[in-house]
Amino acid sequence: MRKGAGYILILALLLRLPRLIVRWEEWALHYAAYNLPTLEALLSGEYSEAGTMWVGLHPPLYPFLHSVMTALWPAPLLWMMFSVGASLAAVALLLHAEPKSLIPGFLLATDPVQLHYSAEVNNYPLGVLVLSYAWWAYRRDRPIHLVAAVGVACWTHVLAGCMALVLALLHAHRIRILTGVGLLVVPLVATAWAIGLDSGSRTQPDLLVELSVADAIGRFGVGWVVLLPILLLGLGRDRD
Repeated sequence: MRKGAGYILILALLLRLPRLIVRWEEWALHYAAYNLPTLEALLSGEYSEAGTMWVGLHPPLYPFLHSVMTALWPAPLLWMMFSVGASLAAVALLLHAEPKSLIPGFLLATDPVQLHYSAEVNNYPLGVLVLSYAWWAYRRDRPIHLVAAVGVACWTHVLAGCMALVLALLHAHRIRILTGVGLLVVPLVATAWAIGLDSGSRTQPDLLVELSVADAIGRFGVGWVVLLPILLLGLGRDRD
């Protein structure tokens, strides 16, 4: 089993490294410019503001980490290598969380959606990493780690935080875990509340199904059309 996990990690790395070349284009710089307010705060010595500043609808953790990387070495290679590393670490954590089966780790290693975003200059790869961390903590019954994972997920991405909170609610020690998480997310509450009250944050364009499907196929290929039903059917047999 350990040898198989090693092979999956090698496969995951080989599938992700080419994304550095694919994503090495102008959009990497566009995404980097999105975090400019945090970088400016960091460079001006306003560390508290840089560490708690939301960028658009996104919590502060990734913009802060990205700004630190930019201050150290302002190169797209570093930004994308960070994402590749986070995506690879997520696979490793999932393999460790499920020692009796290689299938979950293999699915994450080869998932077309994960491969597409594995070198993106944004918080998606980090969000998947903290979700894998939360799943590991839940499966291994590590309440303190689950508190940390849920807290970091909330600081990384709103959706990742919500998904990690579900695991906290399912745990036997949910009250203690949620109390710990609450202490970790206190600095986020005021801004999150203000963003939630802003009507512009809840405004979405009309859903055009045909264009959305065409965009998904263009981004992720057709593999996910086959893999998603298999994954959903497999969830029903998870207990077996």
